[in-house]
Amino acid sequence: MSDDQSSTRSPFANPMVLWGAIGVLVVVVLVAGYFLFFHKGGVTGSSSQTAELSICNATLARARDYGVVPFAAKLTSEDATALDGDGDAAAQTEKRYVCNAAAQESKFAITVGVSCKDMSDAKCFKLYTVKQDDGTLLFNRQM
Repeated sequence: MSDDQSSTRSPFANPMVLWGAIGVLVVVVLVAGYFLFFHKGGVTGSSSQTAELSICNATLARARDYGVVPFAAKLTSEDATALDGDGDAAAQTEKRYVCNAAAQESKFAITVGVSCKDMSDAKCFKLYTVKQDDGTLLFNRQM
């Protein structure tokens, strides 16, 4: 009779197995949560839309770091507009983009040069110009 009972016993009857299964479940949920909510790039949207959003987020962060736009400035569009190179050496080694932002009643067009793909590295982004919507130049990189 004891042989029949041991063969039908659940593996989770052992407390060590039960706690081990709970631990594995917690780790799986935490890893999935990280990739869904905190991982850059996320799981939605196309990769080009994600890259443009990351470029604009990094561009706005650089402009804030320089103190050119207020900290309260927010992106008005998630689209980064790529600029064609104008033949200078810098344009050949990096791509330039324009992102639009606004704070209260002020609007800004921020031009940045991107020299690498690591969106978290501030050295990859060179701030070139920041203009208000009335054409006032707030920042201009001197060569």
